[in-house]
Amino acid sequence: DNLPGSGGVKDVTANCTFLSSNDNIATVTSGGQVRGIVVGTTSVTVSYTEGNVTKTVVVPVTVTKGEQPIPQGV
Repeated sequence: DNLPGSGGVKDVTANCTFLSSNDNIATVTSGGQVRGIVVGTTSVTVSYTEGNVTKTVVVPVTVTKGEQPIPQGV
């Protein structure tokens, strides 16, 4: 049973908002996909509202290798 308060599991990804605290280090899409840009540490804040209750989680993100350029002619 996936009713609120029932203890079940409910995928709410499509109803969440995602925000990177530093788009220079990592970006995040509206669907929650994180993309590292340069080496560094940032965080992604995920929020979900149902009724008048909002849940927010801050997820640390560490990029260990920056975005690689696409070779010419590929």
